[in-house]
Amino acid sequence: MRRILKGKGLSPGRVRGKAALAVHMPVRKTEAKPVQFSEEIRRFFKAISAAKRDLEILRSRIVKTYKKQEASDIISTYLMFIDDPSFLDSVTDKIRRGYSAYDAITEFFDEILEKFKRIDDKYLREREKDIKYVRRYILTKLFEAEINWDDILKRGDILIIPFISPVDVLYLSDKGFKGVIVERGSETSHTSILARALSLPMVKYPDATEVLEDGQELLIDGAEGIIIVEPEESDGVSERVEIKPIGEPRTSDGVYVDIFANIDFPEEAVTVKAYGAKGVGIFRTEYLYMTSKDWPSEEQQVDYIRRLLNYVGDLPVTIRIADLGGEKIPIYAEFLREVLNYRGIRFFMHEERLFRTHIRAILKAFSGRSLRLLIPMVSSPYEVKWVKTVMDEELGGISEKPEEILLGAMIETPAGVMSSAEICEDVDFVSVGTNDLMSFSFGIDRELKVPDYLEPPENLTLIRMLKEIYDAASGKEITVCGEVARDRLYLPYILAIGIRRLSINPAFIPDLVSELNRISVKDVKLEGLK
Repeated sequence: MRRILKGKGLSPGRVRGKAALAVHMPVRKTEAKPVQFSEEIRRFFKAISAAKRDLEILRSRIVKTYKKQEASDIISTYLMFIDDPSFLDSVTDKIRRGYSAYDAITEFFDEILEKFKRIDDKYLREREKDIKYVRRYILTKLFEAEINWDDILKRGDILIIPFISPVDVLYLSDKGFKGVIVERGSETSHTSILARALSLPMVKYPDATEVLEDGQELLIDGAEGIIIVEPEESDGVSERVEIKPIGEPRTSDGVYVDIFANIDFPEEAVTVKAYGAKGVGIFRTEYLYMTSKDWPSEEQQVDYIRRLLNYVGDLPVTIRIADLGGEKIPIYAEFLREVLNYRGIRFFMHEERLFRTHIRAILKAFSGRSLRLLIPMVSSPYEVKWVKTVMDEELGGISEKPEEILLGAMIETPAGVMSSAEICEDVDFVSVGTNDLMSFSFGIDRELKVPDYLEPPENLTLIRMLKEIYDAASGKEITVCGEVARDRLYLPYILAIGIRRLSINPAFIPDLVSELNRISVKDVKLEGLK
């Protein structure tokens, strides 16, 4: 019997297939008995060797288009933990002192995870998940208790599972699963980011393993978060497809909108052209920092950015200064958390040496072409002036220079909104980061949905802030980024204000184009915004 379940979309795409349930096998603890050192050491290093071998094989198999680098980055994170001398030495020492391999491994990871329990922020929660995934991965190798994806695929090609790790996503894509339904996860998790990069539709539904059964015919929509059980023929596609925009990004009354793409990795730029974006609205450089083993060198950063430019060709690119600090501090720099909890450009104002390396790399990478440089988390014109001063000093010492430099401010805080008139005087363009702006304005975690009474048309607070920024820009280019830029509740107001540039995840561009086609700007009422 046909029924519809409403969950949360984590990775867009509309696919149809058969359900296959998979519940993670609990890792068995060894019996309490005297431990023979040579046997436990052998089991430990056998597990480590098996983990490394399988990860390297998986990385070598997923080599198509832009998938290669995402796979490499995720797998490198796992290998970084597995190869960490402190991990190997600690476990070896514990086994020498009488621990079982299981106890030595779990105690090592427990000590790391204990440090995370006192820290309540989004990025560290994701790092905690990564550590738990690595622990589980090693322990499954130790006990040879892995999920057999081939056997599951024989039962169905839409996986239903409590949770999956980023490496699990790589396995699923490699094996040919059409889609995934999970009980836990968020849009900002590494798992979801990778699923979107691999065009693997994913929906979150909290009770999925309880309400769905093996062999059921399913249709899932990863953009809308919808699961249709026993769908009818009229419900949609029968196989996995990539949806491309139909028609132009134009409203029903003829207002044309420029759509740009926000991307996290260089290889993801392939999707910019595929989905018809006019260019890269934001390239988030912080992911190089988050996936490296140490602060990336100037040469590493130049190569990384040039890799992006090779993919985009002549398309315009807005590159964002790394948005580090606060919830995004690399694992190798956790010591900074004790003395530093700044965010965005303020992180680099505190760590100027790192910023000078970063800005030199960006300037050199854009040698001979136009550079659109975006400053994250601008809350004061002083921050813009500081960036200009440092950049001018570094320009004087290099021969490889951009053809031109356009400087932009990303306004993401109420303080930035209130200072927008002064900020706009010192920049060439403005981007509004609506995810953080909404979170800071309403006091709601970015991962949670804003209550209906705080959204249009009942509440126009965010629209008023956008209009204030638009007016302050005085004709300068302004782009709205984030989830609001594709939200049907906000879009009519954004366009009615006069904003004509939007930047979103490329996979959501087809839906945005369809939504724009239904809007009539002239019918939008803006009373109460003055």
